[in-house]
Amino acid sequence: MSASVSNSNNVLMKSSDDGIFEVKEAAAVKSETIKNINDDMGTDDIIPVAEVDGSTLSMVIEWCNKHSTNSKISEELKKWDAEFFMKEDDELYHLLMAAKYLCVGELEEQLIQRLVGMIKGKKVEAILCPVSVFFHSFRDLSHNDLTRTVP
Repeated sequence: MSASVSNSNNVLMKSSDDGIFEVKEAAAVKSETIKNINDDMGTDDIIPVAEVDGSTLSMVIEWCNKHSTNSKISEELKKWDAEFFMKEDDELYHLLMAAKYLCVGELEEQLIQRLVGMIKGKKVEAILCPVSVFFHSFRDLSHNDLTRTVP
């Protein structure tokens, strides 16, 4: 794999469904995976993001764009985040898997906090139905994945 810079400060990424996304480098490097590829290879090729579909990659890019332009957490950014995470369970699941795959630690942490908020204070029966998609996502994680701390 090699990094892709379409013009001076942009990176090109290709989703699993062949969508091409041009992303500002400042936003793209919110992903440790993309940052490492960009640092190591630095060529003009498109970065394949084989595990993430275009719709989900678009959401990740939107979050990265917003968070790359805001160096500190403001009330406006908190409000934007709250609105951004008002998505269907399956979208949140795909977003979490993409954040994990792309190593976007801040996004992954926020999604996990959202999950905790969804289940806090509820009985098991109430938890399993609306957030079962999240529990499904943790089924295949290793012990190390489950016990690591997010930076």
